[in-house]
Amino acid sequence: MNDNTEETIKSLLEFENIEVHEAGEINFLSRTDYTCPLHGGLGIWKSGSSQDFDCTTAYPAKNTKGQYFMVTAGHCSDPSVGWAQGGEYIGNMSTVHWQFGDEVDAGGIYIGDSSSAATSEIYGSSYNLTNLEKWENEKLGQMVCKSGGNSGITCGTLQDNRVSFYYEGMLFKNFRGTDVYARNQDSGGTVYRGEALLGTVSAEFGEYSMIYSHARNAYEDIGLEPYFTFN
Repeated sequence: MNDNTEETIKSLLEFENIEVHEAGEINFLSRTDYTCPLHGGLGIWKSGSSQDFDCTTAYPAKNTKGQYFMVTAGHCSDPSVGWAQGGEYIGNMSTVHWQFGDEVDAGGIYIGDSSSAATSEIYGSSYNLTNLEKWENEKLGQMVCKSGGNSGITCGTLQDNRVSFYYEGMLFKNFRGTDVYARNQDSGGTVYRGEALLGTVSAEFGEYSMIYSHARNAYEDIGLEPYFTFN
């Protein structure tokens, strides 16, 4: 910064006795850099994987015992598998709060007994999660967004809330079908509408570019109660 630039900045401000300092280099964090506390939309690795990352975080949750979890897709790993974020171990997939079948594709990575380990922020979004969508507020045609580790934030519309299919002999039902763009490794990512949590990214299926598992089903069926840090 030269003297002329500094004088110009001072002349535009209505204050006296200003000191102008030039900022250093700004290094922006990526979805795969270590982030503490954890939040939705971060790339995570499972133990033994050779990929740069495997799936994406969705939202923090808790159980009735006061234990805290970071939710991702259930299909991302079997129970008990260890997970890391940004090269740092974060926890193992729960053996209790996990399901891949019926109405749920979600699992909780146990991150400890403190609520400070995660936040309901969403990577790359100006929104912070403050509530879980109620069944009566869900409308076909509503906007749906996702934050995924691979393709980032993309949005579209809810086209069907009764998507059913078979996978490896198992029946899946009541998934949500959308035209939201998603790619491999986005699995488990945050699905949201404004400040409302909708669910976790599951897969591409048929005519739908992204289907998701609703977070309220994960709460009611396997006890993963979303934890909101901004309400």
